[in-house]
Amino acid sequence: MRPLPLLTVVFVLSCQRRAPGPAECVDFAWQAFGLRVDSVVSPRVRAEVDALTTTCLTEPYDYEMLECTRVTGRRRARRRD
Repeated sequence: MRPLPLLTVVFVLSCQRRAPGPAECVDFAWQAFGLRVDSVVSPRVRAEVDALTTTCLTEPYDYEMLECTRVTGRRRARRRD
């Protein structure tokens, strides 16, 4: 048996980037606006949070960006990176 194909598969699978799921994107969006998920907000703010949630789910966001936003509260600076 040749170990190279097996090592290649293991390497590729270990390097796959996992994207955040729906619950994580919802939490991210609320945190990005400095709000808690159970906050009472205007329809305009709710629409902005929903739009950011959708963007998180459809663009290549990753856990590093979500964590950076959570820690620093600066969504735009990290997104540019």
